Amino acid sequence: MSTNSTALVKLGSYLESRKARIQAMLPAEAGITPGRLIRTALMSVDENPVLLRCSPESLYKSIITAARYGLEIGGPLAQAYIVPYKDRAQLIIGYRGLIALVLRTGAASQVVAEVVREGDHFERTMGIGGRITHHASKLPDRDEQPITHVYCQYLLSNGNIVEDVMTRAEVNRHAELYSKAASKADSPWNAAWTQMAIQPVLRRPVLRGLIPVTLTD
Repeated sequence: MSTNSTALVKLGSYLESRKARIQAMLPAEAGITPGRLIRTALMSVDENPVLLRCSPESLYKSIITAARYGLEIGGPLAQAYIVPYKDRAQLIIGYRGLIALVLRTGAASQVVAEVVREGDHFERTMGIGGRITHHASKLPDRDEQPITHVYCQYLLSNGNIVEDVMTRAEVNRHAELYSKAASKADSPWNAAWTQMAIQPVLRRPVLRGLIPVTLTD
């Protein structure tokens, strides 16, 4: 058995011994079992062995945080991700997780997050009652065109609409300021820029108090 395989088995045993605590943190409405959280966490570690250098305690804390929010870890429809930072693992809530949390609270009935590409028709009217208008171009290679903006729209339960927009330059500045590993070759900002870029524009209305939901521990 390889060194990584042995470490993964030990980590699995460590997490299994704490399954009851994970179960206690999971909200019933999330529909996730502690066993599933542990399995998906171990899959994330297996796919990114650098996480094995992180302390088991920090990996456990990441799972506990995911359990508290009732979010899926990793996979093609991941709501949250475990990422390494030096010798500690950290849970990062993805844009699907942010949307799930807002919808679960009932604060909004619909959430839209989209990117604008060169060739699209895009307008934003500022001021009270301002709105976003976006029509995708009909270019056959539209999906290959550079992204110019990222935006979100929240339809609140009271019928009001909250919107926000960030330019590509604004998103990149955000990454440089707040992501500790944005410039690294293996950073998700390099591997999945679009998915990462949607997160800050979705989060800004929440942090500004425009969406009545708390996304912090």
